Order: sequence, then C-alpha cells, then structure tokens
Amino acid sequence: MELSLKGIEYDIQENFGDVFLVIGREGLFKALSILKEKLGFNYLKCLTAADYVDYLEIIYCIYSFSNAYSLIVKAKLDADNPEVRSVFSLWQGADWHEREACDLFGIKFIGHPDLKKLVLWDGFDEHPLRKSFTLELRGEEGGDA
Repeated sequence: MELSLKGIEYDIQENFGDVFLVIGREGLFKALSILKEKLGFNYLKCLTAADYVDYLEIIYCIYSFSNAYSLIVKAKLDADNPEVRSVFSLWQGADWHEREACDLFGIKFIGHPDLKKLVLWDGFDEHPLRKSFTLELRGEEGGDA
C-alpha cells in the first residue's frame, strides 16, 4: 500500500510485524482524514494513550477492510496541556474511546460533541493513568485499607 501524505511530516516504523505511522500533532487529523477517505481505513479498532512523563502519546489503531491492512498511528502530545482534535467526525466509534482517554489521561478532544465523563464520577478531577497520579488509601485506623 502506497502512503501519500503530501505536506505532512511523518515517520514509518515497523516492530514485530506491526506498522506504526508517527506524526506530529499538527498534521494528525489531516493524516487520519486522508487515511480514511483516500486509503480506505474505515474502521477505528482502538484509540488509547500512553504517558511517558515528559509527553503523552495518542495512539489510533485503524483498519482497512478493503486492503485487509492494520495501521497504528501515533502522535506526541504536550504533557501539561494534552489536547488533540477529535476524530468523532471521521469515526463515530471514537466517541467512548475519546471520553475514556479524557477521563483516564486528561486528554482534551477538541470538537468532541459530548466529552462528559465515561469511567470516572463527577467531581473526580484527577487522571489515574497518568504517571503523576498518586493513590491515597484510606482505611479505618488500625484496619486494612
């Protein structure tokens, strides 16, 4: 499959048979749009994130049924202000994936139609999958926590 992402900086990596497309945050939405519209990556299998302390990484696992091909697209996000354009307009299945990543990592998805909490409760403003998160156990004095 030939990749044509004119004007977008990217790097292709391969690891244990998986192909990774690493893109800057600025070109991410445009690249994902091209991958869907021009190259047939019409299925978002998964959207997740990883915390590398200095930065976060957003990870999209996409699939082309017509080409029987999987691709993993990754981009670095600022750890202090992680935000990226929502892909809900491309894949409506991104809805709950983005809400989960917002809850657990604190990533803001610009343009998401309803970024309300999915996993955590209202009033809990921390992000438990961030490396900076600390768990405070509270139990009865002298009892198990």
